[in-house]
Amino acid sequence: MKTKNYFLILVLLLLCTSANAQLKVKSDGRVQIGRMDLDLDKCKISTLQLMGKGYYGAGGKLSFGDMGHWDRYSLNVFVGEYENGIYTDTTTIKPDDDNEDTDRLWLHGKKGMVFTYSENSFKTTVAASIADDGKFTINNQVKANGLTITSDERLKENIKDLSGSGKDLLKSLKGIKGVSYNLRYTSPSPAIHTLASDETSEPLTEKEIRNIAEAAEVEKKLAEQAKKKRIGFLAQDIEKVFPELVETDEDGIKSVDYIGMIPVLLEGIKELQAENETLQEQSKYLLSQIHELALLTHSALLPNPHSPFKSSNMSSGDGELENNITGNKPAALHVTNSTAETEVTYELPEHYTNAELFVHNISGMTGTIGFDLNKNKSGVTIPASKLPTGVYAFTLVVDGMQIGEEKVFLER
Repeated sequence: MKTKNYFLILVLLLLCTSANAQLKVKSDGRVQIGRMDLDLDKCKISTLQLMGKGYYGAGGKLSFGDMGHWDRYSLNVFVGEYENGIYTDTTTIKPDDDNEDTDRLWLHGKKGMVFTYSENSFKTTVAASIADDGKFTINNQVKANGLTITSDERLKENIKDLSGSGKDLLKSLKGIKGVSYNLRYTSPSPAIHTLASDETSEPLTEKEIRNIAEAAEVEKKLAEQAKKKRIGFLAQDIEKVFPELVETDEDGIKSVDYIGMIPVLLEGIKELQAENETLQEQSKYLLSQIHELALLTHSALLPNPHSPFKSSNMSSGDGELENNITGNKPAALHVTNSTAETEVTYELPEHYTNAELFVHNISGMTGTIGFDLNKNKSGVTIPASKLPTGVYAFTLVVDGMQIGEEKVFLER
């Protein structure tokens, strides 16, 4: 009778233990930890399933070492499902509250995170890290389809225009030089070579040999990337004029806020454009003054004592040849200008012995240029390089007589 009682007690204990169990190993080898009232892996995918106290088992976490305190906002190291920032008390989690089922992975490290990779068992390389100051450092290139930086005015204070900062941006930018360069390359896994060449070590397995070959290939690619020609700035140059754009880490390595350089360059371009516009206005004003002065003094300058032709005001005997300014005849000379060249067309008499075109810079910048028209019956083309910006008098002379003239302002 006592044996039966002991047996019944044992069965009851097993039943109670099963009913309150927090770990279940299923018949197919899958393991479920946490709530046992749910079976949420109908497709039998997961090998280990952590069930939290929330809706549909939400809120499960796997901690490493001391978890910390929810009520003190001091959680240590764990991975789990994010709970919408609820850190008050785990007893407030309601199994029927679907807001707890965030379906968001939660990786937490109280003092940051470190992401590493290893090409062999002797060397671990940090690929990225999040320090306790919140900075995310990536030790390799980042490739993305886009990048936006939060820049809402409502999130900023002490806003000041760079153009009104009192700093001469153009002078500051002069101290920064753009450079091309290659990265200095250091092998991330020197132990690979030791492992491959150590004759005293045990024979390598097939997998170890394959791993060494793969690691060597990765190292080759990294070395090739380092040799790639790059273009950028030197942090030390920028730090001298814009120290707010440069940071120095605990190892003394400097980094540049390249995004922050954009507004500096933009305002520098604006300053340069403003100076250019001012110079253009001054140039136009000076040229107009020269033009007016030339027109006022033109009567004194022509006829030019150095010119080999006579004035058309002299009588020609049978009749007077009038120029295109004072005469009644149609214009015998026409000047068309462009940025690349100046084209001069003219009408010559039916019978003549010698025809010439004289181009005189009234502005006084250059002397007089002569062209023999005996082989050019209807026009000549003069390159812009021979006629810089200025006021010019184009004079057509036939057999020593001036028969056409046109004054033109040429702008290059």
